[in-house]
Amino acid sequence: MTYRTKSRILFVLLFCVIVSLITVAYHISKPHYEYEWKAHIVAPGDTLWTIARGSNLREDLRDIVYMINEKNRISSGHIESGDIIEYPVLKEHK
Repeated sequence: MTYRTKSRILFVLLFCVIVSLITVAYHISKPHYEYEWKAHIVAPGDTLWTIARGSNLREDLRDIVYMINEKNRISSGHIESGDIIEYPVLKEHK
């Protein structure tokens, strides 16, 4: 094997190790907690964002809106007064 080939192999191995370490660090740093879904009856003027603000999760508000969209199968982001929307809240440990 030439020096150049050995260098390339070493670079690829080092790159893989760095990517693996970053991936592990990311998953360790994400908060791990349990949540449950609570029902909310949409009132006039409510939006997914205002409903998401009612959640007590320690997540980015955009992520909570995404979770609400996925759970309630809302593709357009449009909700109407009277709709029942489920949103995530921290699970209470008794």
